[in-house]
Amino acid sequence: MGVGTAELRRLWDDLVNARAGRTARPAWLRLVPSESEATAFDPSELPPPELGRPRPSVPVVAMPPEGRLGFGRDRGFSLPQYLALVNGRRTAFCDAGRGPAVVLLHGPGGNLTHWVHVAPRLTGGFRVLGIDLPGSGESERPRGAPSVRACAEQVLGLLDLLRVERAAFVGHSLGANVAAELAVGHPDRVSRVALMDPVGLERKPLWLRAAGRVLLSPTVFGGLLPTLWRPALELLFAERNEYTCAFVHCLETTCRTEDLRSIAAAISGRREELLDRDLSGVLDHLAVPTLLAWGEEDPFVSRDALHAILARRPDFVLHEIRRCGPLPMIERPVETAALLRRHLEPLREATLPPPAPTAYVAEPPRRTEPPPERAAERMRPHAEARRSAPGPHAEEGGPASTVVERPADGPVPPVVRRPRARIRRELL
Repeated sequence: MGVGTAELRRLWDDLVNARAGRTARPAWLRLVPSESEATAFDPSELPPPELGRPRPSVPVVAMPPEGRLGFGRDRGFSLPQYLALVNGRRTAFCDAGRGPAVVLLHGPGGNLTHWVHVAPRLTGGFRVLGIDLPGSGESERPRGAPSVRACAEQVLGLLDLLRVERAAFVGHSLGANVAAELAVGHPDRVSRVALMDPVGLERKPLWLRAAGRVLLSPTVFGGLLPTLWRPALELLFAERNEYTCAFVHCLETTCRTEDLRSIAAAISGRREELLDRDLSGVLDHLAVPTLLAWGEEDPFVSRDALHAILARRPDFVLHEIRRCGPLPMIERPVETAALLRRHLEPLREATLPPPAPTAYVAEPPRRTEPPPERAAERMRPHAEARRSAPGPHAEEGGPASTVVERPADGPVPPVVRRPRARIRRELL
């Protein structure tokens, strides 16, 4: 599972001693300083995502290579990852981008790198935070089964650590239940929510819940998953594409048999939440803009259940993703990211500075036409000059050309038209 809690504390103690000059500082470790240490700390050593932000109230360390290369973690995840103690437990998270905060919450058995193709597409305009929920990925497992409420409290603890007052939440499957729990229990901390293929929208029949408890028990599920994970995963995807093939390859190259048993134990620990939780009752109390995203070939969430929610909450927005199973952020990441950006765009627009006032240019005064009598007076000198000027084809010493004027009282003299051939001969 990477770096343990005791080792994390020891690394922090070593780093404090290194600042005091007693020991050498590890090269891979980066500590976000407190305000009192800011003058003695080189800002260039801070992780880039933390520059210009409120500093955390306790130290945060960059995740070491053995953590980033843990089982089930996508090697192509480009956002920086960190470790911190939240509520006394080791918690892994990522943090990148600038703008309104958006928190990504994965489903059961997953980790924050499942957003490998979605998170980078949101960093242009948003601060993207992802977290390994308790008992998943590199985050420490709490005592007992991690409930939805315990996961929500851990997410709030991380936001308090990073001094994030308000954020939008994007949750997948059981992570959508965590997002809804936060929106109902702490509405002042939640701006918007996006629920992707959420579980618990409808009450499952008794026989299905009983069968699910047997199938998801640690003994049964822990024995089946290491041998049947590949065909089971193939059934979840609507089609094979570059993203689904990369996801399967990641699991093949990073997960051993004992790692798959750990994933099975994490899912088994949440079987009560997966089988018995009633999310529909929670959604009735949501007071923030909500998006429901659903892969149309999801075998766990029915279309009827979604439309029943829309009948009670017409203010919700439902988007059906075509040819997609229950993992849209893996199977259709480009469409999923575009959908989330449209849903989150009002947050970014609200933080943009107001446009500068338009510099209006005064129109020049319009020229008014003079009265007819004044126009005739202004044109009289030009007419007299034309009368006295010689014609353009007058011979030297010959008579000047005359201008035919209309008599003051009398008919207009007729105009004599000459053939063009005669005019050419005269000109020649």
